[in-house]
Amino acid sequence: MNYVCIMRIAEQVYKSGLNVDDINFYDMIEWVGEAILKIGVPYAYIEKVTNGTTLMPDPIVITDYVGTLPTDIVVIRGVREHDSGVALINESGTFRTTDESNNLISSNGSTMASYRTENGLIYVNFESGELEISYLAFKTDINGYPMVPDDERYITAVRTYVMYKIAYRMWLQDKLSTEKYREVEKDWLFYVNSAKTKAHMPDFDGMEALKNQMRKLVTNPNHHASQFAYLSTP
Repeated sequence: MNYVCIMRIAEQVYKSGLNVDDINFYDMIEWVGEAILKIGVPYAYIEKVTNGTTLMPDPIVITDYVGTLPTDIVVIRGVREHDSGVALINESGTFRTTDESNNLISSNGSTMASYRTENGLIYVNFESGELEISYLAFKTDINGYPMVPDDERYITAVRTYVMYKIAYRMWLQDKLSTEKYREVEKDWLFYVNSAKTKAHMPDFDGMEALKNQMRKLVTNPNHHASQFAYLSTP
């Protein structure tokens, strides 16, 4: 997936006909991030794993049952122990603790490694170690500004959201008529769904993987243990 910088969005907004005096670049950066979250399709983000390899963050160090999460996490896709590769289960209990007193016990009586996240921290049921976390993060440029997938529908959706936020501010200040504001709002509502629909259409490899999942006569209910590595195998 290729990405474009926020300046392409900014140029389109400046040419849109809205009052330039009501356009703030730093507000625009925030609104681009909001638009990416609101559209909410995975390919808008990049995949990262805290395994310490080239360009990847270092493993999460666990001390006294807790570690610090990376600041750029959008969605956690999976967690496993760094050395053993054992997948951790997300806790689901009503009463939670931060140590081994809340261990999950499997059907064969063995202890299952588990985790929960809260306020930028990850809590586990073992005292020390290192974690690999697979997660989705914002794609950013060298300035730290969010980047947008190089897809015309997606770019249009982000641009119309930025214009919608500017138009809403102008409408509140009686600088824009209600009729014009509703037109800008209608464009955003249309293009956000257009971008979502386009993103959910699988490519040829995606359709092959989906076909393999659907045609299996014998299914494996324990794909989580292998971090879903064999989910799409025929």
